[in-house]
Amino acid sequence: MPGWISKCIGDLDDLGISVVKADGKESVEPLKKVLDAFNIKTIAIKDKDDNTKTTKNEIDGIFYTDKKDLEHELVEHLSSEGSLDLLFEIVEEFSNNKTVVSYENIKKAGEKYSIDVENTINDFKKEKVDLETVRRCNDEILKKLWLLAWLNTNKRISIWQEIGQRVTPELVPNTYREAFENLKQK
Repeated sequence: MPGWISKCIGDLDDLGISVVKADGKESVEPLKKVLDAFNIKTIAIKDKDDNTKTTKNEIDGIFYTDKKDLEHELVEHLSSEGSLDLLFEIVEEFSNNKTVVSYENIKKAGEKYSIDVENTINDFKKEKVDLETVRRCNDEILKKLWLLAWLNTNKRISIWQEIGQRVTPELVPNTYREAFENLKQK
């Protein structure tokens, strides 16, 4: 996240911006209230999840992802921009060409993100789907499911730091860019 903010609105230190990880959606609003009580300018970005009744609109400085969560938002945005290869390159750097995602994890990603797996990956109903196979296939939905499954099982900070460094400002999902712009204007 800090990498995206810097790319979108400028140097965090120069702008007096700090990033605080709330450790779960239940912590976001109480943390924001404490910071607001000290007149600290804040915004928050929360995952939409399934139970969020609001849309992308800012409510009290809280922005909601358009998709279920950060991973989903990023994969869908990169896909719409024709840039999924950027994530595949990062996967390759953090693992090796032998990187595999289990069919079970692909199915779980499909369930989590409400993507029909059965009609999508019939040809890939094997125990594991490797990085090179999925990269070469022409099925965009399988590529997205594979990346979502990989991201959901690889939540290391170093991966997200690399994503923050490699994703250009125009590839940062819209919700995040809008929230950062709002923060800059405060």
